[in-house]
Amino acid sequence: MKVLLVGNAGREHAIAEAFERSLRDVSLSCLGELINPGIQGICGKTGGQYLRGKINDPLVVADHAEKLGVDFVFVGPEEPNFHGVPDELERRGIACVGAKRAVAEIEMSKASMRDLQWENRLPGRLWYKKFKSFEEAVPYIKEYAESIALKPARQAGGKGVKVIEDFQVYLQDEKRDLKYSHAKTIVDEHMKPYQDMEYKLLIEERVWGPEYTLQCFTDGRCVKP
Repeated sequence: MKVLLVGNAGREHAIAEAFERSLRDVSLSCLGELINPGIQGICGKTGGQYLRGKINDPLVVADHAEKLGVDFVFVGPEEPNFHGVPDELERRGIACVGAKRAVAEIEMSKASMRDLQWENRLPGRLWYKKFKSFEEAVPYIKEYAESIALKPARQAGGKGVKVIEDFQVYLQDEKRDLKYSHAKTIVDEHMKPYQDMEYKLLIEERVWGPEYTLQCFTDGRCVKP
């Protein structure tokens, strides 16, 4: 079985090791923007190739998949999904583990995900506001003096999230200034590389508790945890 793994970070290294442990005879190739020596070694052991190229370009990924004659492509990072890599692979009849662009919207856009939760009245939904610019958010931040979470409205590799507690009345001015400062940093710095989003800033209620991820595989009809 021939597989093309897309991505070169730690997550993809773990996926490559899982393929190496498979009871099936897997020939693993990898397409990454940088060289990961660990993945490169696994590709060599299994008779595959390590290739470098633009993993967010659907045409580049699909062309490599066709040339290698793989049975399927496994997309590791989120960004290729956001750019429609699985869509192009499906268009060419190549099987793929990865979310199509329309489905990946709930991961790419935190604002869209919150909209979806409220539209469907899902349990656990948080109070939130979304803004297209820092200037649009300023009047709201000025009036809202309680504890909040400030986030980029787009998935940005885990960067930019800050929780600000605001219980002390005597520190309200200082906390408000901190909110202004970080909100501007999110829009000007963390969201600067991403011009594909209408909304730039998300303000949510602050919540306490453990954070966990429940992962599963689905083909759109069946779900496997």
